[in-house]
Amino acid sequence: MKSAKKTVVCCLIVLLVSMLVSCGPSEDKIMQAQSTYRNLINTHNAVVAAHSEIKDNSLDAELTALSSNIPEIESYNLYDMTDTEIDSLINTMNTLIDSYSGYLKTIGEIKSAEDAAVLTPVYITLINDTDITFTGLSLYEKDAPEENINALESLSGLSPKQELIGLTIYKNSGNTPWILTLNDRTVTEDEASDAEAADNADEDVSSDDPGDPYEIELDVSRYNSDKITLTVKKSEETGELYIE
Repeated sequence: MKSAKKTVVCCLIVLLVSMLVSCGPSEDKIMQAQSTYRNLINTHNAVVAAHSEIKDNSLDAELTALSSNIPEIESYNLYDMTDTEIDSLINTMNTLIDSYSGYLKTIGEIKSAEDAAVLTPVYITLINDTDITFTGLSLYEKDAPEENINALESLSGLSPKQELIGLTIYKNSGNTPWILTLNDRTVTEDEASDAEAADNADEDVSSDDPGDPYEIELDVSRYNSDKITLTVKKSEETGELYIE
């Protein structure tokens, strides 16, 4: 009889141990949760670092509210949880990771906009190494042709071998090209004859019509100094103007 009782007691003990083991989490599930947690913390830290690089503070309250979830996540003891509870915790962490990733993208866009708004002045000395006298000269950013203002308006022109000091362009982070436009006062024989005929007829016609301007695109990414010298040259073969 005693032997039978001992057998029953042993079976109950084995059954109890089995129940305790089955209620605890699996090692794979614990490792999965730990890996997700590391991913969460790394993403959180990346957002904190990126956020510190921008001046815009519009996301401060939202990021503070999001980060307030971290202490609660850290308070869980995985070994006291079931696999089902850990799955729920992993889902919560993945949701937080997605939110952080969204903010990381937004912060990146803000950083790009802030960088683009920073303008670096470049002061230019322009040398006329052609046989042309220019009466019109302007510099403007490629996307802003409305800023085309004649820098020679108050001057008699830029003659061959002369140089012009005081021109300024502003580089942005995207190195948007600038356009240099030049007008000359060269008058052809036909134009001179027309002008003479007009004068004889007492008509008010100017003989220094600038004609179509030359346009030269400046690759500002090459300008690594705040003071540079550019030389306007004319191709002997094509008659086109270019910058050196």
